[in-house]
Amino acid sequence: MRFLTILLTVLVVSATPARASTIGVVVIGESGFRPTLATELEAWATAHGHTLTPDFLDPKSLGLLIDCLGIEDHPCARRLVETRATSDSVLFARVDVIGTDEVTIHAYWIVKDQQVASTTRACERCTAETLKTTSDGIMNILAMSVAGGGEPTISAPSKVLPVVLVIGGVSALAAGGVELYLGTRDGPDVKMIYPNATPIGAALAGVGAVMVGVGIYLWTRGPNASAPVATLTSDGGFVGWAGTF
Repeated sequence: MRFLTILLTVLVVSATPARASTIGVVVIGESGFRPTLATELEAWATAHGHTLTPDFLDPKSLGLLIDCLGIEDHPCARRLVETRATSDSVLFARVDVIGTDEVTIHAYWIVKDQQVASTTRACERCTAETLKTTSDGIMNILAMSVAGGGEPTISAPSKVLPVVLVIGGVSALAAGGVELYLGTRDGPDVKMIYPNATPIGAALAGVGAVMVGVGIYLWTRGPNASAPVATLTSDGGFVGWAGTF
């Protein structure tokens, strides 16, 4: 065996519709952008099958929630929502303004029986139009982080890629072993020698070992709490990492 080419192309496409649920939306911070952001977040929620719940927290509990998220105490915020909110989840956003038109939005999606999903995104030279684009990007990130826009549990990772990696790795190890064996054949009684077989075999064996190791790791790990995300919008794009913390 002189050459071995292993081509692995894995395309994983998942599109899980959001589970219909009730949601409470609250936006605090600078008053100039707050109503617009609240409208955009509510529009996103209803467009994705959620039912808005007014007065989902009593004033005292809402004040406590603001305090919890003000110091990034996610367990505190989660306990409040799980024990006192009348909605299935709470979408919370805080608007901070630097100067006159640079806005930073801190967003949290608190789904009952799930870790708090959060993200922060800036809206530079912010207008009503760019704020809409920014809010859409925020919700795309949060929706991925809560595994389909409000599912109570994060789905387990696909087993397709680990299986492909292990099978490909074992094949590479076998081919590498053959090449290494051919590389040892030498002497006056050997009709054909393969001087390049040893480095080829070593390379194949190394690649195969790595593939098997990664495949086993992906098979045995638990559900992802974070994932890379890419959001395309009308005026640009965003690449980052969404997670639950």
